[in-house]
Amino acid sequence: MANRFDELMEFPSIYTFKIIGKNSGTFKDDVQNIKTDDREWEQTEARSKSDNYISFRLTTVIENSEELEYFYKKISKIKDIHFYV
Repeated sequence: MANRFDELMEFPSIYTFKIIGKNSGTFKDDVQNIKTDDREWEQTEARSKSDNYISFRLTTVIENSEELEYFYKKISKIKDIHFYV
């Protein structure tokens, strides 16, 4: 997977993860746990009109393809997730 990211992107790069899931405390906590203390994160969130879903945009600088793969693996394990890019 790392090789594919290297083909598609230049590093370091500012990168935004979009994560959508069920509006639950567990989902929100899991998304917050993706962020690491070794870097700055910009975060925005929005709720659906029905308040059943919440979306997060997390933006940070990604240094290399291994970091990008690491964060995508963490995101893929989040409970109540419906969509991520």
